[in-house]
Amino acid sequence: MKNIVKLLLLLFVNGIIAQELVLTEGSTNQDFYNALTNSAVTTITLKTNITISAPDKILPANKTIRFVNGYKLTVASNIKFEINGYIDAGIYHIFSGDGEIIGNPKLKQVYPEWFGAINNDEESDSEAIQKAVNFAKGQEIFLSEGTYYLDEAISYKPIYNKVLTFRSLDDRPGLKIKGSGVNKSILVNISDDYAIKVLGVFNKDGKFYKGVKQTNGYFKDFTIQAKLGLGKPKGGFLLFAALAFEFNNIKILGSYNNKFTGSGIYVPLISNIHREVGFDNFENLKNYYNNQGGAKIDNPDPYGSWRTILNDVEIDFCEEYGVHGENNVGFHFKSKELSISRCKKAGIYLAGHNYRIIGGAINACGNENDVKSAGIIVDRFGSNPNGLVIQGVEFDSNANMHIWIKTSIDANVQYNRFVANKKIDVACKIGGASSSHLVKALNFSNNYFRYDESDYNNTDGPRYSIALHEGVSNSIFKNNVEQDLNATPSLGFYAIWNDIRKRNNKVVHNGEILVSDVPGFSVFKDGENQIINNQGNGENMLSWPIEVFDNFSTFNNSNSTYTIPKKGLYNLSSNISFKGLKNGETIIFEFVVENNGSYLPFETKFFTSHLNENTYYSLSLNTNRVLATGKKIGVRIRNNNVGSSFTVFKDKHLTDFSGSLISE
Repeated sequence: MKNIVKLLLLLFVNGIIAQELVLTEGSTNQDFYNALTNSAVTTITLKTNITISAPDKILPANKTIRFVNGYKLTVASNIKFEINGYIDAGIYHIFSGDGEIIGNPKLKQVYPEWFGAINNDEESDSEAIQKAVNFAKGQEIFLSEGTYYLDEAISYKPIYNKVLTFRSLDDRPGLKIKGSGVNKSILVNISDDYAIKVLGVFNKDGKFYKGVKQTNGYFKDFTIQAKLGLGKPKGGFLLFAALAFEFNNIKILGSYNNKFTGSGIYVPLISNIHREVGFDNFENLKNYYNNQGGAKIDNPDPYGSWRTILNDVEIDFCEEYGVHGENNVGFHFKSKELSISRCKKAGIYLAGHNYRIIGGAINACGNENDVKSAGIIVDRFGSNPNGLVIQGVEFDSNANMHIWIKTSIDANVQYNRFVANKKIDVACKIGGASSSHLVKALNFSNNYFRYDESDYNNTDGPRYSIALHEGVSNSIFKNNVEQDLNATPSLGFYAIWNDIRKRNNKVVHNGEILVSDVPGFSVFKDGENQIINNQGNGENMLSWPIEVFDNFSTFNNSNSTYTIPKKGLYNLSSNISFKGLKNGETIIFEFVVENNGSYLPFETKFFTSHLNENTYYSLSLNTNRVLATGKKIGVRIRNNNVGSSFTVFKDKHLTDFSGSLISE
C-alpha cells in the first residue's frame, strides 16, 4: 500500500504563508499539473518520477521545482514544457524524454548532467550538452571535473522572434561554457566537425538575422582534445556573427597521430549552417537581404567575430591554422599569452581589424613544403586600418617564415623575439604577395633576432632576417637587432626591393639609414570616445591621442594638428564612426588648414542622419592636395544643430587620420 501520495507543507516566507507540495510514490501527472496552476503552491518537490504528456504546461516565474536525486521529469515526444521559474537540483540526471524544455529559467548555471550526461564513461555526451545549451538563456553551462565525449558538434543559434534592422543593438546573449579547470574538464571531439559552433541569431523559421550577433559569451577553464583512433575532428571552435566573446584558460589540443583537420578557432566568411538555409556564399547572402529593402549589406564584416578576447589559450596540432579568420571576414581579437604550436598552414591567419597579440609563443608552425606557410600571416584587404599589434611574442622553429605581412594598414610589430633556424628562408617577409596587396603605415621596430651558431653556420641559416618587398609604403623599420652577432643571415639582415625607396619608407639598421625618410603620418583615436557638443559655433577639432607613424615628428597631439614638413602633393585620408545624430540632423566633416590664426576648410563632406540617435554611422574623407611647408592641418566636425551633441568612437578601425607625401 502506498504511504503518501502528496504532502503539503506550510512555509512562512517573507511574511506570507507559502506551500511546498511534495509529490511521492503514487502521485499522478495530474497532481503535478494542478500544482503548476495552484497559486498557493510555490515549491514542487519531486520524490517520484513525473511525465508531462499534455501540451502547454508552464512553470511560472514565482515557482520552484526541487528534484531529489534519483527522480526525473520526463517530457514526452512532441511536447514542450516551459520553465520560467527556479530549479533546485544537484549535478545529476533530472530531465528525460524526447520533448523540449524551453522558457527563461531563473538560474545561474545549467548542468549537462541534468539532461543525462555522464562523464568518464566514453559514451557520447553530445545530446545532453546540446540540450543544456538549448535550455540556457544566457546562463552559464558548467562542466564538472571529468571527460565528456562529443560525436556531434555543439551548436548554438538562439531564436529571436522580433523584427530587427541591420546592425541592431538588440543582440542576443552569447553562449557561456565554464569548466572546473583547464586540465580537469575535457571535451573529447570524436566528430568530423568543430566541437563548439556559435552560429549567429535566427528566427523561428530558421532564417538568419542580418547584422545581429550573439554577444558577451565566454569559454573558460576547459580543454578540447582529439584522441588517436577516435574520429577526424575539424577543430575546437567555430564563431559566426559573435560579438565580445572571451576565451580564458582554454586548451585546444590535437595529437601527433590525430591532428585537427581544420583550425583551432575558425571564423568563416559564411558557415555551413547558413548554406543549409539557402546561402551558398557571401554574395548569395548579400543579394538575399539587399532585395528585402531597408539597409544594404555591402561587406562581410558584420558576420565575423568582433572584439574577441583570447587569454591563456593554447592550441596544438592543426592541419590548417591555430586561429583562422577567413579572407575578408570581419574578425578581430586581443590576446594575452596565446600559445600556438604545430599548425601546418600558419599559427594565425589574420584578415580582419584590430588584432592585439601580446605575449605568448608561435612555435613549429608552417610546412617546409608550402612556401606560403608561416607562423603568422597578416592579410587584411580594404581601405580600413587593421590596427594590428604583435608585441612580446616568441617565434621559434617555424617553417619558411615567422611572419608574413601581405596586406596591412596601421600595424605595430615590436619587442618580439625571432629565433631563426634552418627551416627559415626569410624570418619576416613584408609585402610581396601581389600587386593588389599593400602594406601601409607599418611600424616594425625593436625586435630581436637570435641566430644560434652552434646549430648552423652562415651558409645554412636564413638568407635574410627581414625582406621588404614591393607594395610597402609609409612604414618604419628601425632598432631591429641580432642578439648574437657571431652568427648572421647568409645574405644580410635586410633584403630591400627598389620599390621600397619610392614609397615614403624609413629603414635604419645599426645606425645606418638604408632608406631615406619622406613625410608621412598616421594617427588614431584611443583612450576615450569624443563627445561633440554644439556650443554656438558647433566647431570641434578631432583629437588624436595615439600616433602610429610620424617619421618627421611634427604631429602635435595637444592641438590635434600635423605640421607639413616639406612642400608637395599630399594624400590625406580620415575615417570617423559615430552615433547620436537625430533624424534630420546634419554634420560637416572636413580637412582644415591654418591661415592667419584660424582654420579654413579645403575638403568637405556633408552628412544628414535619416534614422534615430541610436544608429551607428561611418564616414570617410579623402583628398590629394598641394600643401606648403609649415602649414598646420587637422580634421574638424561642424554640427549645424544648435543644442545637440553626438559621440565619435575611439579605436583604430573606427576613427583615424593619415597622410603621406606623394611628390615634391
